[in-house]
Amino acid sequence: MTDFNPKYEYVFTGPANLIEMVPRHPGTERNHFLGHFIQYKSVVHHGDIYNNGKAEFQFGIVNLGHYDFVENYAVQRTNGTA
Repeated sequence: MTDFNPKYEYVFTGPANLIEMVPRHPGTERNHFLGHFIQYKSVVHHGDIYNNGKAEFQFGIVNLGHYDFVENYAVQRTNGTA
């Protein structure tokens, strides 16, 4: 599992519709800015409890299955993709 750090800012490189609770704007389908990590939330799914099942950021919430789309914003900028 990915360990998100509150001191870093993150972007979401997948489709914007996979992020919960963010305003939808044209052009945000790629490299959607999430901001700083706030906390993990546990999720109950069909009677099972998934610890750290959701990651809450300043500008959206990402489910465990989509953590691969979350990247450190500073690292992405130095690689020239942001």
